[in-house]
Amino acid sequence: MPLAPAVEAFGCEWGGLFGRRSLRLARALRGGVQLADALDGIRGLTPNSGRVAARVGASVGNLVVKSS
Repeated sequence: MPLAPAVEAFGCEWGGLFGRRSLRLARALRGGVQLADALDGIRGLTPNSGRVAARVGASVGNLVVKSS
């Protein structure tokens, strides 16, 4: 399953501030923003270690995200 729809469904299920942040992430991914960049722009969604992991995974080519 592509990441954007999964994140969107998660955001709708969760609700509240965390859900809204998740929906912002889904919109960014659908808009073509890379996961690491999108996570950097949405504070409070993931811990620093999650953002670093996404950045490293993308940099070394071990993280491929299909947005739609």
